Amino acid sequence: MSIKQGSNSRFCSAGTTSASYSWLGSRRHGSSINLAVCKPRDSLLYSMPMQRFAAAGITFVIDLVVAITFGIFLLVVMNGYSESAATWGLGAYLVAAVAACGLSAFAAASLARVYMHRATSTFTGVFLSVSVSASVGIAALVFAGFIAVGVAEYARTQR
Repeated sequence: MSIKQGSNSRFCSAGTTSASYSWLGSRRHGSSINLAVCKPRDSLLYSMPMQRFAAAGITFVIDLVVAITFGIFLLVVMNGYSESAATWGLGAYLVAAVAACGLSAFAAASLARVYMHRATSTFTGVFLSVSVSASVGIAALVFAGFIAVGVAEYARTQR
């Protein structure tokens, strides 16, 4: 009886290993069994944190650029408010923007982990997690802008 370990693409996905058991019943007729005992790729386990950090970093940078752009437009929108009322609105936007950027980066890292466990390619997993999380983060930033204008309006009418 001999045991061979190697890559068997017929039974296992790419990058996994399988075992093949064979024995000789007689010299002419050898028998063998392929048991697809697939093991996960070791390199996937070690490279996953880097992919998660990359997805989180890319998402955070995208959302930060959008947050700064929205902040500049928010300054123009709040031109008619007094300085004290606009300060409350911009402060609310700052808190909400930092929270949205941080939460979307965390969501990107979590989604990258999910996509890597589904054995998608590295690029596809990171791209999908960044796309979904950045889109949700941008929607949260738009909502934060409306909240900031609402806080400024409340501060203007209540003083």
